[in-house]
Amino acid sequence: MDECLHGHQCEQPYLTEQRTDQADRSQWPARLLYINPNEDNDGNHVRVVNTTESCPKFMTLSHCWGKSRRTLQDKDKTKKESLHQRELSIPIKTLCRNFQDAIEITRRLGVEYLWIDALCIIQDDAEDWDRESVKMGFIYQNSVLTISANLKDDGSGGCFNKRSVPHDLLPMKVRENIKVRSIQITTEKSGGQTSTLLFHYERQSSDPAPLKASPLEDRGWIFQERVLSPRTIHFTPSQVVWECREMYKLEDMLPNPVPGHKGTRSALIGQRRRAALDVVDYWYREIVCSDYSRRIFTVPADRLVAIAGLARAWQPIIGDEYIAGIWRSSMAFGLCWIRDQSRTLVLAAAERRYPTWTWASHDGFVAWWPSHANFEADQRFRFHGESLQHRNQRAASLFSVDGGFIRIEGCVSELTVRSPPDKPEVGASLSGRAAKLFIDDVYPDVFAQLPVCLPVVAMGHSSDTRHWIRTYLLVLKFLASQALSCERIGFAFVDFETEDERAEFWGGVETQQILLF
Repeated sequence: MDECLHGHQCEQPYLTEQRTDQADRSQWPARLLYINPNEDNDGNHVRVVNTTESCPKFMTLSHCWGKSRRTLQDKDKTKKESLHQRELSIPIKTLCRNFQDAIEITRRLGVEYLWIDALCIIQDDAEDWDRESVKMGFIYQNSVLTISANLKDDGSGGCFNKRSVPHDLLPMKVRENIKVRSIQITTEKSGGQTSTLLFHYERQSSDPAPLKASPLEDRGWIFQERVLSPRTIHFTPSQVVWECREMYKLEDMLPNPVPGHKGTRSALIGQRRRAALDVVDYWYREIVCSDYSRRIFTVPADRLVAIAGLARAWQPIIGDEYIAGIWRSSMAFGLCWIRDQSRTLVLAAAERRYPTWTWASHDGFVAWWPSHANFEADQRFRFHGESLQHRNQRAASLFSVDGGFIRIEGCVSELTVRSPPDKPEVGASLSGRAAKLFIDDVYPDVFAQLPVCLPVVAMGHSSDTRHWIRTYLLVLKFLASQALSCERIGFAFVDFETEDERAEFWGGVETQQILLF
């Protein structure tokens, strides 16, 4: 930790000193745990304190509540009725193992304050949750150190394992994507004895092996907490792993070189990562597609909330407006997501979250075709604005969207579907040209009678090395409530042999304005 604090450029948190200026106050956590062992005689109690006048340096805990919010017991949560007592004293031994160990680690490192969401946010107060959830990105970004409790997917695991496991004894399923290399140097001494040096290293394309086996690796909220924290200490089932924006360091001390093209996970927003980088493409393909969208959420509607802090940090990098998971200047590309084609459709359209056009409306992995660099928005596509409903008005543009619409304009045609959509790729046609349709969810009302004609909007085009021209289409269905009002039900593409053929076809298609819900 000292090496990182004094020798690295890991973008020190700006709340390392006490602040009293109003500009910073809105970003303070409202409460912290005061864990100074000298405050009481036995050091067995902590208490909740308010940060009304100042915000000292603090550490944070990243953990999993369990399979549902109810898994964490009431004794481990602050509620309205218990707030006053928790401001007086909390016996440490009454808390779950994760919290007990986090308090011990924080004390050992000489930090007097710790932020734990369950204890520092009033869990049965919707207003307090709205107010504090807006700050979560700032809280982790300005933490001195984040403790990641990785032993179990609930509060019972704690941070300390009984016995550490070196790399070479990890399960094969964890090590299968890691390429191990070693160099052996043997010398012979004058007395005939030999001495051997063995240099061991790994060529990796992602995280260290102990983190791959972590129970938190697939949890949704954990992603943002890890990326935004300037430094994290992971207590995994096999061993302790240090991560900051410059390096990983493992308990077994085996070298763990950081892949040059990726860096550590917490280096996603580092200055050195952004040189010669298509940051828009990186957002969609590396952040959302490769990692975040595959994660699991106890509350699926949190998919936008749990990445809001990262979006806020990414906003000045992209220099654009963020609208429900999509950047305004790349709206045409951002709307061209497809669901995981290997996943069986089980979600009925009636259960789908709104708005339907954002990738966050869909549970599970999503991807974009093609890359942003190879995508050219249709010349007649226009984004005219949005009218959205937000769960949390304190950060409306960043946080959860649960209604409203965007107004788009583009070339509108009809896609004909003649076969039931019971396969990932559905055969369809556009004015006699073969097309591929990828539906988002189950729509029995739409495909009850075949063939069926569905409205499509041309979003953009790309070319391939085989010299065909592909047009990407947003597949819609009209809503009865309002003229030219639609919701998204899928994504499709159609190929043309030449650019002239493509231009001639779309040149004869009229544009329309559509309200997309």
